[in-house]
Parts: sequence; structure tokens; C-alpha cells
Amino acid sequence: KCDETGGDVAPVFEVTKKLVELLARTPAVCGSGEQGLQLANALAACCLSHHMKHTERHWAVQQLSHTVATFSALNSKQALIRATNIPAAGKRLNGVDKVLACEWRKQHDMFSVCSLDGVHSWSTLSSSHAPPSFRKHTKKSGKRPLVQCLSWSQNGEHCATAFENLVSITKVPGSCEDISLPAAVTCFQFSTASDSHMLAVGLKNGKVAIISAHDKKWHILSNTGEGAVTCVSWSGFRLAIGYRSGQLSVTRRSGGENQLGEITTEKAHQAPVSGLEWDPSGTMIITRCADQSALKIWSTTQRGKLRPYDVATTTTPTCVSWWPVSADYVQAVSGHKNGQLFRVSAQAQYLASPGVSAEAQLRVQVLAMASTHRQAVTCVSFSSNGLVLASGDESGLLLIWSFHDGSLLKEVEGTGACHSLQWSLKSCQLSAVFAQEATVHVFTVPPEAVLEHSLIAAQKNIFAVLAPSLDQWSCLKQFYKFLHSILDSQYQYEQSKVADGEVVVYSGYLQSLAIMA
Repeated sequence: KCDETGGDVAPVFEVTKKLVELLARTPAVCGSGEQGLQLANALAACCLSHHMKHTERHWAVQQLSHTVATFSALNSKQALIRATNIPAAGKRLNGVDKVLACEWRKQHDMFSVCSLDGVHSWSTLSSSHAPPSFRKHTKKSGKRPLVQCLSWSQNGEHCATAFENLVSITKVPGSCEDISLPAAVTCFQFSTASDSHMLAVGLKNGKVAIISAHDKKWHILSNTGEGAVTCVSWSGFRLAIGYRSGQLSVTRRSGGENQLGEITTEKAHQAPVSGLEWDPSGTMIITRCADQSALKIWSTTQRGKLRPYDVATTTTPTCVSWWPVSADYVQAVSGHKNGQLFRVSAQAQYLASPGVSAEAQLRVQVLAMASTHRQAVTCVSFSSNGLVLASGDESGLLLIWSFHDGSLLKEVEGTGACHSLQWSLKSCQLSAVFAQEATVHVFTVPPEAVLEHSLIAAQKNIFAVLAPSLDQWSCLKQFYKFLHSILDSQYQYEQSKVADGEVVVYSGYLQSLAIMA
């Protein structure tokens, strides 16, 4: 918006800029055909306008670049072209006997691995093996001494592992204490509440034990489901429990700290619940069943009611992960037995409104990726900022994607199935564990590298997607007509400054023009 003289940009334009920057990176807007092209056409008009300051035209070019990248990525019918591998630093950490699981210590640049000879810890600031402060269990012939998982408390003070019916809780730094439970341990997880030290432990006899990491006292939850517990998942002080019988139990919200509310139990699947996970907002749960080609999303209320929504897929889901960014537009990615990845998305308001048929609003689509898995996908995991998705399969193939546009950032071949992928909360580091290796792979994935390479990959598909629509959008068509001359003029201007040492790098404006050209 300009003033009457056509010179200065009115202050309200600053608000418009913030809104446009948000829309240009929103898949729900840019990927919806008409809306995405309307935004691109309006930005192209700003790029060509002589009534705007050059700084505002430069801003418009950069936003146009993001808009067309998002539009082309979500509307391309073919897999996106593979981007150059990101400069990810990989580490192989030795000195353990067959790694079973790996998890990052919350709020710390340290992670631990669970192996056949105990639990080890590394600091990512150096490659040296830190002196183990964890107890090592003795090997037993013909048995795995540890359950294939470990769990850190939210504040990083306690670490838990399990062996048969024993749960070992270590205070860091400090001593380790074993707690004997009435049945074999099948799964466990610390509460995700920042001030909680509760550990939920699923047992083979169908019970769930709640252990306080502070005083090591424990009790058994009552009124739970039937059959062995297969998985547990926390959202703050709310606990979800999956059973071999196909039942799902969820606790209500409780007013007191370190207390669980009443339990609601529903029949979730006709076969065992093989996995479940809370969404970032703590209001929805996604469950999967190993014997059915369907996922279910459960909307929960403070009163404990559960409302299911069926997510139909063409093949059996093997793993699932929510997009970690809490927003009105919720998304999850599921890996499947045939090697495909599916994106499930919907407006959160439809899943929370009892009067709306949410199944009609759920959007299920195969992700358009630059490569595919050869065998069943075994694990999927998002980085904490939601920019990167990592997926591994039974053949040992690990793929690291840009979730923004589906471009492939890195490909790793491991030995044996990839059965653990974990991202650090503080840094952009990914740890990967393979079934037949006594090593842990750690990769650093810088956000700036992700944005740069994913944008380049998406832009390679722009003309194939936009070409049929350019005649309908005059400003966008005119912009592409003069793009090369604008680019050449700007390059000549900046080249002299770079050659004279006035500036070190070319501007973001020139880079955006070059990408679109």
C-alpha cells in the first residue's frame, strides 16, 4: 500500500509483509491451486511495480520464490528432483556390543545407547567415549538382557532401562537402583511434563506400574485394559496405553501434580495396538495396528471422552510420527509395509468439533519424494523444528528429507534394519541405529542447508507445474518474461561490489532471482 505520492510505503504494509511471509510458507494456502497462484500473481505485481521502493521489491521477489516453491512441490504429480546432499557430518561411535536403542538426554547435547552389555553415554561436543555412569547388566545366554528401549526424564536428571521384571533408574550423576515389578516389562516412558518424575511401565500381565523416580515408590494403575501392554505414551500428565487385545486406555486430566485422573478405555483395533503417539497439542492420539491397513486418530476431551476417526490407507502402517509444530493445521507421517510414506493432514478444528464429519476433512496422500524405500519402513522421525523428516527401512536404508518439499537431502546405507531414529531437542543432530551394527551414526543437519537445498530442488519443478496456468495470471507471466533481464541487471550491479570487496556475498534478492531463472 503506497501513499498518495506513490513514494513512501505506508506503515500498514509492515503488517501485510508479516502476513505474506506466513502465507508463502503455509502448505494449506500455497498448495491449494487457486489461492497459491493468486498470492504468486500479487507478489509478481509487486516485483514489477515502479511505485514501490527497491527494498520492498526485493522483499517481494524473495517471498515469490518461497510461494512458487511451495506451490510446485505440493502440485507436482511426479517425484521431486533430488537435491544435492547436505553437508551432514556423520560420526560412528564404537565400543558397544550391538546397539538396541538410542535416546537423547533432554535439554542436553548428550545421548545414550542401550546395548547388550549395558547403557553408554556420549557427549556430542567430542567424539571421545564418556566414562559410563550407568550400571551394566550381565549377559545371559539365549536372552537379551535389556528391553529394546531406554527413557530419559524431561529434565534430564534420570534415565531408565529394564531387564525382565527389573527397572533400573539412574540419577545423573549418581547411583543406580533396581525396582522389582510383578511381571516382565514390555515398554516404558517418562512423563513429558517438565516438573514430573513419573515413569509409566507396561507389563506383560496387562498392568501398568507408575514409578516415582525421586523416591522409587510405585503403584499399579487400576481399571485398565485387558491383555499384555504393548505401548505407552505421555502428554504432560495424561497417559495413553495400548494393549495386545486392541484396547486403548487414556487417563483424564488431573488437577494435582504427579497424579493421574480417571481412565477411559475403548476398543481401538481388532488386533494388537502396535504403536500410539500424542500430537504436540496433547489433544489427539494416533494409533496403528500391525494387522490392519488403517490408522486411527482419537480426539480427546478433558472429560476423558474419545472420538475416533478412521484413516484409510492401502497398506499396513509400520510406524508413525506427528509433525512437531503445534498449529491449527495438524499433520502426521506414517511409514508402511510396502515402503511408502503417507501424509495425514486436517484442520484441527474439524477434529475437535463433534458436529463435523472429520473423515471427510482428513487428507491422506502418498508423499511425493525424490526416492523411495526398498522394503518396509521401520521408523520415521521429525526434527524438533519440523523442517526435516528421517525415515529408515528393513534393508538398512536411511533417507533424510526436507519435509517442506520432499527433496532428498541425504542417503545412508546401514547394515541390518534401521530400528531407531532420534533427534536432539537442542541441536540439529540425528542419531541412527542399525540392527547388525555395534555403532551409532550421528548426523548434523544445519537448518540453513536444509532451506537452501530444498528450495533449489523444488524450483527445478516450477515451470512444469506453472506453465499450464501462466496465461491466466498476467503479472506472473510478465514477471517470468522479464526475469532474465532483471537478473542480468542485478548481477552486473552486485558483481562490481563483490569484486571491489564492498560486500562478501551476493544478496538474497539476487539469489532468489537466480533460483527462479
